Amino acid sequence: MMSGTPVFLFNREVIEMSEDNNSDFGSFDIRKLEIDNRFPYLVAKANLYLKLGPIKYREADYFSEPINMDSENIYLLEKGCNQIILGHGLLKQKPLYDLGVNGCSALFGLFHFRKFSRRSYYRSFYNGKKGVIDELTFRHIVDGSQIVYYNFCKYSTYDVSGI
Repeated sequence: MMSGTPVFLFNREVIEMSEDNNSDFGSFDIRKLEIDNRFPYLVAKANLYLKLGPIKYREADYFSEPINMDSENIYLLEKGCNQIILGHGLLKQKPLYDLGVNGCSALFGLFHFRKFSRRSYYRSFYNGKKGVIDELTFRHIVDGSQIVYYNFCKYSTYDVSGI
C-alpha cells in the first residue's frame, strides 16, 4: 500500500482509493456513504435477526417483522441479512443479489423501510450474469429518513424450444 493513500474500511474489506481503482468506486468517502444510508443500523438489525431467528425477532420487533413467515421469505431474509453484513447493496458495483424484487422489499421491511422510488439500469452485469440493477430509495416508516441501496435481478431464461 502506498504511503498517503486513503484507505477506508468497507465492512471487512479494504478499498485502496488509488488512481488504479478509482474509476471503479469513484472519488468519495465510503464512511459518509455508510452513515448516510444507515448502514451501521442495518448491520446491527441484520446481525440481531440472524442471532435471534425469525420467531424471536418477530416477538421482539415493535412492528412484528417479519410479517411473512413462509419458508421462502425466511430463506431470502437470511440470505439478504448475510449480504448486508458483507457490505452488499451500498454500491451499484456491489449490489444485493439473488433476492428478487419481493425478497429485497421484505429485507428492507424487516428494518422498517418501505420502497419510495426505483430507478432501473437494464442490461447490467453482475457476477457474470446479465440482468437489471435497481437503485432503490427506501423511506423509514417512523422517522422518514431515506436510504439508497442497489439490488441485482438476473434476467430469467425461458426454454421456448417447445413453443
